[in-house]
Amino acid sequence: MKLGRLATLQFSGAPDPIPPYSMKIGDCNIDVLLHKPNALGDLLCIAARIELKYLPKITGESLIVIPEKNRFFAEDCICHYAHLTALERAQPVDITSASPSIFLEPDKSDDEDFLRRAIDFKYPTQNRSFPQAEHKIDLRAEIYSDRLDGAALLAQSLKSNRPSADFMSHMRLFERAFAKPNGLLSQPLSSFLLNAKSQGYTFAEVEKWTRARDAVSHADRRSQGIALDSDIMWLLGRVKQAAYDVLTNNKTWGSPDAARRSVWAPTSGTCDSNAGLLATRGKDFSISMQIFDEFRRFPLNLQGNLTALPLNWWAGQRYKSLKASKGQETGN
Repeated sequence: MKLGRLATLQFSGAPDPIPPYSMKIGDCNIDVLLHKPNALGDLLCIAARIELKYLPKITGESLIVIPEKNRFFAEDCICHYAHLTALERAQPVDITSASPSIFLEPDKSDDEDFLRRAIDFKYPTQNRSFPQAEHKIDLRAEIYSDRLDGAALLAQSLKSNRPSADFMSHMRLFERAFAKPNGLLSQPLSSFLLNAKSQGYTFAEVEKWTRARDAVSHADRRSQGIALDSDIMWLLGRVKQAAYDVLTNNKTWGSPDAARRSVWAPTSGTCDSNAGLLATRGKDFSISMQIFDEFRRFPLNLQGNLTALPLNWWAGQRYKSLKASKGQETGN
C-alpha cells in the first residue's frame, strides 16, 4: 500500500516552457499531475507517494487512520521538491494543499480488500480556519519612546509574506521586551500574556513558540530538524497578536517584569490556540479567514479541487462526493 499526499505549487514569475518532471527524494516519489500557466506564473499539482510497511489502522467506524510519521515525511518531500524547483526557476513558490489532500494506492489484492472495508479517512477533529486580523496601534510617540527597537521589529514583519521571517521578528521582540534569551523566555512571556484574559494564552502555548523558535533560527545540529514556513504557519497569527500586546502593554520594557499597562487591546482576532474567534461588542469587525488542510500543515487551495484522480487512487467518501458534485455542476 502506498500513501499519497497532494499539493499545489504556485510559482511567481514568467511561466516555464519546460514541462516539470518527476523526482525521487529518499523513498518518496513525486509526480506532477498538472502543469498550468496562470496570471501569476506556473501552477503545479503534485503527488508525493511513499510505500507503507504495514496497512494502516482502521476504526470501528470503518475510518482509516493515516500514520502521522509517514504523512509528515510525504509533506516534507513536497516542500523539498518545491524548494528545489524554485531554485531551478529562480522564482518564489507558495505551497498549498489540494483537495482531497491524501489518498491510498493499493499494490495487491489484500490492499484492495482492506480499502473495500473502509468508508473514509479519520481526520483530526480540529478547527481549520484561522482568523486574520489587521491590528493597528495609536500613533503617539511618547508611548513608544522607550521601545522603538520593538516597534522596528514588529513593523518589518508587515506584509513580508514570509511566515518564518515574521515569526522570528516577533520572537526577537519578545526577547527584547523581557531581556531574556529564548531558552529563558517562556516564564516571563507567559506570565505577561496570561493576564490578557480575553486572548486565552497558556504556558503550554508559549512553550510551543519557544521550541519552534530554535528550530527556525538554528540549523547547526543535524539531529535537530529545521522549521520552515509550513511548520509554523498555524502558530503565526497567535504570535503576531501577542507581539502587538507585548509592544503596547509591557509596562517595564527591557525587564523580566510581567507588569502590564492598558494601551491597546485587539478588537478582533483569536481567543485560544485553536483559533477561536475574538470579537468586541460595539467595535468594527474586520477579519479574513485562512483555511488550512485537515492537518493544519498547508493552507488549502480553494480552487484546488481534484475530480480526476487515477482510478486506483482511493480518497474516501469525501472525494466521491466532491467528484459527484463537480459532475452535476458541469452537467456530466
